[in-house]
Amino acid sequence: MVMRILALLVGYGFGIIQAAYIIGKIRGIDVKNSGSGNLGTTNALRTMGSSAGLLVFIIDVAKAVAAFWLSYNLFGGIVFAMYAGFGVILGHCFPFYLKFKGGKGIASYVGILFCIHILMASTILAVGVAFLIITKYMSLTSLIIVTISPIFLYLYLFTTEAIIVNIATTIICFIMHKGNISRLLHGTERRLSFGGEKE
Repeated sequence: MVMRILALLVGYGFGIIQAAYIIGKIRGIDVKNSGSGNLGTTNALRTMGSSAGLLVFIIDVAKAVAAFWLSYNLFGGIVFAMYAGFGVILGHCFPFYLKFKGGKGIASYVGILFCIHILMASTILAVGVAFLIITKYMSLTSLIIVTISPIFLYLYLFTTEAIIVNIATTIICFIMHKGNISRLLHGTERRLSFGGEKE
């Protein structure tokens, strides 16, 4: 239990690195008070442009990968690494120094999936990209990815504990998307435009 808690704390430490907030400050933009106010890839894309959005995505993925592999090597096992991944999502979504208001954790979630199993993650991401191209709803795509991930972990014969940790991580992501879910149900959710214009 102690190693699980330590792994979670390691993950939280990496998770609170808020790429969107930092890049926004460098560019003189307060992302917390721009667009949706969310400190994630989608809002960075909408408020600072594609290059900033891509950089935020890369950093948010990288911090999850770093926390996962550090914990895997420190504590010796995939389950401990997944606790670190859970910690990353908690840190990303609830950074203490920003009044516990961060991003929604999807980029980091994707990073964790690729650490767990590359082929599995590639399949899940392919399904997500297909939904994004068809619907242009980034939020719906994110929810599809986190929803099917525990199913894939089960199909790939991961342990019950690993699946439970993944489900807990998925629940956090759903909580962070409650506003998006409401807008999707009411038909008011914004779509992404692949032509460079915001819809």
